[in-house]
Amino acid sequence: MDLSYAIRQGRHISGVILFVYVLSHLINHSLGIISIAAMEQGRDVFLFFWRSIPGTFLLYGSLSLHFILAVLAIITKRKFTFKKIEIFQISFGFLMPFFLIIHIFETRYAYEFLNMEDKYIMLVANYWTYAKDKFGIPGLFHPIILIMFAWIHGIIGILKAFKHKSWFGKIKNYFSFFSFAVPFFAIAGYLVSGAAVITEKKFNSQKLNARAFCDNGYCTQGYSDYVRLAGEVENWYVLVFFTMFFAFIMSVTFRKSFASIKIEYPNKKIVISGLGTTILETSQDNGIPHASICGGNARCSTCRIKVTSDLNDLPRYTEIEYNLIRKLSFSKDIRLACQLRPTKNISVIPLTPVRSTILGIRDTSRIEEFSGIEKELVVVFIDLRGFTSIAEKKLPYDTIYILNKYFEVAGDSIEENKGRIDKFIGDGIMAIFDRSNNIKENSLDALKAATVLSTKLKDLNVVLKDELEKPLEIGIGIHKGKSVSGMVGYGKNYSETAIGDVVNVASRLESSCKDLKCQLVASKDVMIAAGLSSSLFSSAKINVKGRKGKVNVYTIKDASKINMI
Repeated sequence: MDLSYAIRQGRHISGVILFVYVLSHLINHSLGIISIAAMEQGRDVFLFFWRSIPGTFLLYGSLSLHFILAVLAIITKRKFTFKKIEIFQISFGFLMPFFLIIHIFETRYAYEFLNMEDKYIMLVANYWTYAKDKFGIPGLFHPIILIMFAWIHGIIGILKAFKHKSWFGKIKNYFSFFSFAVPFFAIAGYLVSGAAVITEKKFNSQKLNARAFCDNGYCTQGYSDYVRLAGEVENWYVLVFFTMFFAFIMSVTFRKSFASIKIEYPNKKIVISGLGTTILETSQDNGIPHASICGGNARCSTCRIKVTSDLNDLPRYTEIEYNLIRKLSFSKDIRLACQLRPTKNISVIPLTPVRSTILGIRDTSRIEEFSGIEKELVVVFIDLRGFTSIAEKKLPYDTIYILNKYFEVAGDSIEENKGRIDKFIGDGIMAIFDRSNNIKENSLDALKAATVLSTKLKDLNVVLKDELEKPLEIGIGIHKGKSVSGMVGYGKNYSETAIGDVVNVASRLESSCKDLKCQLVASKDVMIAAGLSSSLFSSAKINVKGRKGKVNVYTIKDASKINMI
């Protein structure tokens, strides 16, 4: 297994375990809003697992593994540059131990070796009354700082690990609220409980405050030992931290000093790369635009390249690259730039365009739009029936007038219901409903748009009755599913669109309206997602070109009569 992949997977697994621990701990803190007693009751539940033998092994094993793998990830990094989000994550991660070490000693260590019951009332009093640590930070702020460092570090890790999963888009808004709510209530619980403790008449700071008691020269040998041990561990941590930092600098400097591999890009652009550096890292280090939606984690294939030099000079596939390439059936000359670490000179062509290569500028802030991103959405096709025969009998200016009035009605109906027009196809329209991360809302919005359009078309026919021999008629097809959305086009003419089976099916459903003698054909998937009762509509099964099997649909003769309640 590739070392960098193994390190990343180990960090993800251990990180998720630690995140669950932190989450349950902060939920416990938030009970302080109710009372100290509620915190203590929650603590009993919290400690039931985390202080059991399996829980202890899981917690401290994950903590040790996560720290070791984080150090390895830094030391094996092949460049000095970091993304902004990485700087935040790394900084909070390595600053956290300065506040975490003493916390572990005054809780788990004191409980196991000093027979001290580390209850919330003692710990809260301890922090609220302890003056300042050796860094000059008042004790009151220690838990708040530790909460923010641990939570932000964890949230960034969760985002990096899961944001490219198809299911994450559905919960993104909930996750954002959750990300802010958990630390807010945890800190609020700590502050409310602290205020309650120090205003309690029975409170005696010397009995409850172990650290303050020690600083006044009255502590027992046990207390003195744990304070001394915590200080020694912190000193060792500082030594490890600076050793890691020095090793990182030396490692990157060594690789750059002995860089000797020539990588040739299109237009005969040649750059020099170091041994062990991926093609993607070389591109990024030298300002060469290179698509990589997943951030170089081999979760997509947007960084893929075509190798135009001798394939026999290429190193073997990493396990993760081999699995992805086999799944996508790439030829032998197609490799993933994020995984390929050339050992000899190589010529490559990046295959996925990014904004900088498309428009000739270096701004890559919208890479996902130009590389494509998978999402679940609702597609609507609308076609004006028999308009060709109408146009044949009208002057060109009159035809344009009628067509624009129809487009105005259709466009308003779509946009009023949170949709967007993707493109005009003659007298037809393709619309997309993807504003919400909830597919139910998008499905309902699409059906509402069809209902509103049908109603407004009746009004338009009244307005145009003197211009038309017969009323305008439309066919509407609606389907939901996964699609790849991105910017497509040529030269300076680019627009966002969706591509995939969902588009094909929606188009075919619209075409079937004529044969089924109805105004709207919606797939069963859309109706189920919208939560509408199927008993209200006629059902059918139709063949869709390019698809195996029939598609279950519902037909509506007059879309204006759909009851959305």
